[in-house]
Amino acid sequence: MPIVNLWYETNMTSDTSPAPLVASASSSNSARPSYLSFRDSTVNTWQSATFNGAGSSSWIKLNFGEPKNVNKIRMWKNTGLALAYHPSYIYIEGSNDDLTFNVLHHTGSLNWTDVIELTFENDDAYQFIRVRITNTPNSTLTTIGRILFGYNGFEPIDKTLILNDGEYKKWDSKYKHDSLEMPENDLVLSTTSAVTRVNHIKFDSNFILQKIGYKTEGSNSLTLKIYEKDSQKLVFSMPVSITKGWNYISISDVELLKNKDYLIGFYGTNIYGYKTPTTIPISMVSSNHYINGTVFGRYDASGDSFPTTLNNTTALMMSFEGTAVSESGSNWMSVSTTTPTLQQFLEQGVDSLSPLFDRKITVLEPMAMSNKNEILLSEEGKVFSKTIDLKKYFDIRSIRTEVK
Repeated sequence: MPIVNLWYETNMTSDTSPAPLVASASSSNSARPSYLSFRDSTVNTWQSATFNGAGSSSWIKLNFGEPKNVNKIRMWKNTGLALAYHPSYIYIEGSNDDLTFNVLHHTGSLNWTDVIELTFENDDAYQFIRVRITNTPNSTLTTIGRILFGYNGFEPIDKTLILNDGEYKKWDSKYKHDSLEMPENDLVLSTTSAVTRVNHIKFDSNFILQKIGYKTEGSNSLTLKIYEKDSQKLVFSMPVSITKGWNYISISDVELLKNKDYLIGFYGTNIYGYKTPTTIPISMVSSNHYINGTVFGRYDASGDSFPTTLNNTTALMMSFEGTAVSESGSNWMSVSTTTPTLQQFLEQGVDSLSPLFDRKITVLEPMAMSNKNEILLSEEGKVFSKTIDLKKYFDIRSIRTEVK
């Protein structure tokens, strides 16, 4: 199971931004609202309007907008107030309805001359986390500088396998989102002239292309081009604005066929190339991918025309994102005939049970029935029957029979 160690950076600019975060407190000085303690600063942060001494309670709270796993907290001194105004005893509490709060941790060991970091046991996710202050050395008001919540532990998982006919199964959809990226290397300027530079690429599965990435060292306007290599047909063309670094270009669904050769690249000036380590194909293969691709070098043209000149030493630095389409279609696939291991749940478990509930109501066309009187033997009457093979599980909601 993956282990995570993170802090939830909030960087709030008001009590309600950025969304969906909401900061609040039992009371606040009008010039020191609660959100000031949920930003990257310890100067003039939240302070309560009042504090009635030992036995009373003030609090500051963060609404994450959704449940979060929290088992650690960092707190800094408010550099605008003396140590005497800082808490000497606190409770850390969580809630999912903002009414009933569970105590996650409480302590009176607080040294405000340094950053305070507390860790505690908590396996539950909460949308609302608050720090409740029950005592301070100075009883007129209380404050905390910066507050940061975090989580250190196993990453929560929500994976499901279905037990059916003695087998644990998963829903294997024919459509799987995937992305591929070429291994990075140094970029060099191809030419300053207006030219066409395209990668020769082939995918090992049908691929609905939805986004193309391109890395460059310059900024300019180009025209994205996709050609079928053998037929020289222009499949897609779109003007794009490019800036230095990675550029991700969303496109309308462009269907690329399995094992078909395509040329994908740009027409324009100042196109940068990628130094390939050798002249052999660049394979974008990963064990976690549903689709793999191979780049077979680059093709060029001196203007805005179909590129025919092969260049085997450089290629455009590109990535591809879209939907891989399985030829086998969607189906329930067996994972194990025994209780699945944790690794099988992590790798094979489905994220959604929607296929179980995605049902359609279909009205079948009327069909003539066959006379089956022979099954009555010596009994009187008539029997008619019709066999229907829907090749899937189904619920019969109603049957209507007409006698003529």
